[in-house]
Formats: sequence, C-alpha cells, structure tokens
Amino acid sequence: MNLTKITSWVLYVLMAVSVVIAVLFYTGGTSEIDAPVNPHVNTTLYWGYVLVIIALGATLLLSIFNFIRNLSHDPKGAVKSIVPIVGLALVIVISWAIGDGSELYMPNYKGPDNTYTWLKFADMLFYTMYFLFGVAIVSVVVSSVIKIFR
Repeated sequence: MNLTKITSWVLYVLMAVSVVIAVLFYTGGTSEIDAPVNPHVNTTLYWGYVLVIIALGATLLLSIFNFIRNLSHDPKGAVKSIVPIVGLALVIVISWAIGDGSELYMPNYKGPDNTYTWLKFADMLFYTMYFLFGVAIVSVVVSSVIKIFR
C-alpha cells in the first residue's frame, strides 16, 4: 500500500468523524435545565482541537522530513523549505513579546483566565492572526498584479 492510499483513507476517516460530529452538533438537543443547551459543544470543540493538532503535527513532521531528505543533495533547497517554519516561529515569538499581560478590569469576573500568561497568549494569537491575514491579502494582490503583467 503506497502513501497516497494511506493518506486518502486517513482523510476519509477524518471526514466521516467530522460529519458525524457535525450532525450531532447541528441536531443538538436540550439539557435538563430550562435554557436550550447543545450537549455536543464540548465534543465539537475537542474534535477541533484534535484536527488542529493533527494538522500542526503533520506540517512540522513533513517539513522536517523534507528538510532532512533534501539536505544531502540540495542544501540550498533544504534551507528554503524550512524558512517558512522558522519565520512563523519568529512571528509567534515577536507577537508574544509585544503582547500586553496586564490584568483586565472586570468587576464581576473571578475566574482563572485573567492572568498575565493567558492575556499574553491571547495577544500572541491575535497578533499572529493579524500578521497572517495581512500576508494573505498582500500575496493575493501581488499574485494578481504579477498575473496581469505576464
């Protein structure tokens, strides 16, 4: 069995589980309290976490594998293949550094999430998202302009 067949079957399994969880989520239900509450929200969130972890793991592992494979016969190409990963890590570190960790004033909130670490983490996620969104817009515009002049 080749790698393409294996990845196809993994994709079909992930899609089937996603469809089942989506059907459970959208058909919902109510809990025993008066307000309507979907009991499958946590399942949907955890499945989303699993998919993100699988995507990140596969991306990192395949990038490292590609780097190691190309290092012997094309060192310059190998370095080029690892640049996006290093660039994203740099963006994440810079986003963490510029994030504000000062506690928010929330008079009625006594939860555990209004702490320095979680606030810096939230800022890191927002700044990274803004940067990637900007890169996506610039790349669409630049590729459109390049296509016009070809």
